[in-house]
Amino acid sequence: DAKTAMALLVDQLMLYRDQTDQVMLNMLDSHDTPRIRTIAGGDEDKALQALAFTFLQTGAPCIYYGTEMGMEGANDPDDRKPMDWSQLGQPIWQRVQQLIALRHRFAKLLGTGTTQLEVREDGLIQVTRKLADQTLIGLFNTTDQPVAIEVKAPAYTQQFGDGALLPLGVAVSIS
Repeated sequence: DAKTAMALLVDQLMLYRDQTDQVMLNMLDSHDTPRIRTIAGGDEDKALQALAFTFLQTGAPCIYYGTEMGMEGANDPDDRKPMDWSQLGQPIWQRVQQLIALRHRFAKLLGTGTTQLEVREDGLIQVTRKLADQTLIGLFNTTDQPVAIEVKAPAYTQQFGDGALLPLGVAVSIS
């Protein structure tokens, strides 16, 4: 569940010095594991929500080739298929490019800022990154119900509209 996952991630961050955590290589899939979209049961929104969460974490996000194209694949050799270039420029590729642009735009904050992980009373996972006078808040709806939220000038969204973060939704804001 979300509370257990956040507790485990916080415990992991506490094992090492900040400098070590800041250079962690964070990956969801690789040549030795099933691809994230396959793990997500083919659900594009679920895979992208996990990717967005990874992009807000302490450390460096790593995208295995094809993840940005929405490739699927189980264990070897299925996870090592050739790149599916037919998805270049398609919606999933565009959404991953938005995450990459967000990471680049706030590189200093996401690279060296503090990290706080929590599960709010409404069930949303909240990632708070702070550096000096800049704060990034990422909200993730892993529940099965829409949750009403207020987001001013979102920097990235997924499954968000009419003031509600839908299941598998993400809303990232900067202040």
